[in-house]
Amino acid sequence: MGSANQAAREGAAAAGRVYEQGRQKAEEVRHDVQGRVQDAAQAFQDKASEAAGQARDAAHKAREYVHDQAEHLRDAASDYLQEGRSRAMEFGETVEDQIRQQPLRAVLIAAAVGLVVGMFWTRRR
Repeated sequence: MGSANQAAREGAAAAGRVYEQGRQKAEEVRHDVQGRVQDAAQAFQDKASEAAGQARDAAHKAREYVHDQAEHLRDAASDYLQEGRSRAMEFGETVEDQIRQQPLRAVLIAAAVGLVVGMFWTRRR
């Protein structure tokens, strides 16, 4: 019986060693997985921060572009308006000069235009 007890003790001791080795290995695996999860979370956070920075930069550039284009359009519209005013003033001065130089012709042209407009006006009613 002594050898059976001895074998049981050795078996229990071997089982205890196997259990301890398994527990240590499980702890190593848990620690390794935990480290990898933390590394992945940090990498994700870094990439998210980088993407957010790129999005802010792109939004800033888009805002600047829109502002520049709006300013350009405003300047162009102002130039066209000024050009239109100048041409209208020149046309008015030219018509005024023509009326002063040839008043009879101006009256006859005005009468003819009035007659044509009157004819179209009465036909439409």
